[in-house]
Amino acid sequence: MAPIEVAKKWDVEDLRSGKVKLPEYLRTKSDDEQRKEDEEIERMIIAEDQAKAKSAEGRFQQMFEAPEADEVKYWRLASFINFLLIGWTGTGGAYIFYLHLQNIKYIQLLEAYDGGNLVMAVMLICLICLIVSIYGLIVTLHAGFMSKRGRLKYVLYAYIGWDGAIIILLVASLIFVGAVYLLLPHILKTGFLVQMLKFKDDVDIQKGVHFLQMDNRCCGNDNYTEWFSIKFSKQITKTLLAFPKSCCNYDKAPKDQCVHNLSKLTPWTQGCLPILNEMVRESILSCLAVLGLSFLAKLAVMLLCMSNMQAVRNYEDLVMREREKMISRKERTERVAKRAKIEKHGLSLPPPPLQEQKGMFDSVMDNAKSSVKGVFSSAPAPTAGPQ
Repeated sequence: MAPIEVAKKWDVEDLRSGKVKLPEYLRTKSDDEQRKEDEEIERMIIAEDQAKAKSAEGRFQQMFEAPEADEVKYWRLASFINFLLIGWTGTGGAYIFYLHLQNIKYIQLLEAYDGGNLVMAVMLICLICLIVSIYGLIVTLHAGFMSKRGRLKYVLYAYIGWDGAIIILLVASLIFVGAVYLLLPHILKTGFLVQMLKFKDDVDIQKGVHFLQMDNRCCGNDNYTEWFSIKFSKQITKTLLAFPKSCCNYDKAPKDQCVHNLSKLTPWTQGCLPILNEMVRESILSCLAVLGLSFLAKLAVMLLCMSNMQAVRNYEDLVMREREKMISRKERTERVAKRAKIEKHGLSLPPPPLQEQKGMFDSVMDNAKSSVKGVFSSAPAPTAGPQ
């Protein structure tokens, strides 16, 4: 075969179909040697694939199924705390809202009533904590129980960042709500005296005061005598209507006798301000409890996640190394399969391009040497010259 044909880049499809056949001198190994080498490579690949500890998933299982693996315990503890936090923030926010709805018709009479802004702010914080806790539960469960975590490191960074922001928000809220609780006696000092002065002219205030005094069995801000100095009705006289009818204790006297007979007044002797103070105090204490426990839980989860970050980084490095090994094994498998397909047709793999060029050059040089040698061997011997 001519040297130019030797230098040709053989196509595997042509070799398989039989259109082109490799010359014998291009086969670097015998068929038996090549077959033994391919079988040995294939056995090595199968052994590596079957070894569970050699793969990223297998090492993950060995590392995280071990009883002494603290990482799993930490992840599961973080998941459990997140689960409890979901229930705590949900039920806590719902309870705060329930208290607000139950007491709003009473506490709105207070001069210092803020329109429910504090309660709404705490409920919004509870909602944010609930959403972040659901996200954290998914992340920590994925880290502790799943065998494929992917780019969990960056997800955890995002979750820790959210947790840090929530912790700062909770600390600020705790400081503010705690200050309100400490200043509560001063804030509610005037109670609803202003509403009592407006009692005569405002129908809504009249309904609110009546509900407050009848439902809670109280009268006046501090006591019932405050009504004596307030003109709460256009029909009030020196002898009639000493206080609103909602102040009457009907268990002790009939309705008419309570308000019409000054010598036989039977009002509720307790003032309404202590009851209102207790309502507001209960609401604020509920807010402090929800915010405080949420803060402790969030702090614990963030510390657990940060303590496990090194394990996550090690796992990611392990995954990257195993991917490189899998790619290398895949390439070897493809080479073995290609050899098997070519050998099926009685051929061998073509040599690399550089080896082809070297073979072409050696062949040309051999032909040139043989040609020169033939020329000199066929030339006549020189004759002796004249003496």
